Amino acid sequence: MGPKKGGVNQKVAAAKEKKAAAQSIKDAEKARQVESATAAEWAKGSNQRGAARKEAAASKADEQARKRREKEAL
Repeated sequence: MGPKKGGVNQKVAAAKEKKAAAQSIKDAEKARQVESATAAEWAKGSNQRGAARKEAAASKADEQARKRREKEAL
């Protein structure tokens, strides 16, 4: 009897397919986590810009109120 000349064992092929499917699920989960982290970073930046605008508006209002008080004092 000579050496076996055949293709890949069915069990090996099934195991490789199962492993590839499991890896694709893990990759998708990791990509989703990275995307959510990126979205959180963008949202944080947005909140900081909004806070800066609110602070600038409050500062401007305070300055106007101070000038009005000084004008009334004269």
